[in-house]
Amino acid sequence: MTVHASLCSSCVARLQRSWSLVPSVSLAVFGITDRLMSPQMNYKEYRTLLNNALPGPCVPYIGVD
Repeated sequence: MTVHASLCSSCVARLQRSWSLVPSVSLAVFGITDRLMSPQMNYKEYRTLLNNALPGPCVPYIGVD
């Protein structure tokens, strides 16, 4: 979550030339992560992924504020 938040910060988001050098595969993964870690509906996408990925209870590694 912290790495994702840093990449979405305004300082990094404005680096258009740097972002243009990032491979499209990495940008696609970033897009998936961006959708997954969206705070919409109290991180619903993230919670759904955790519920479907593991058969039992778990302690999530990614901290959600």
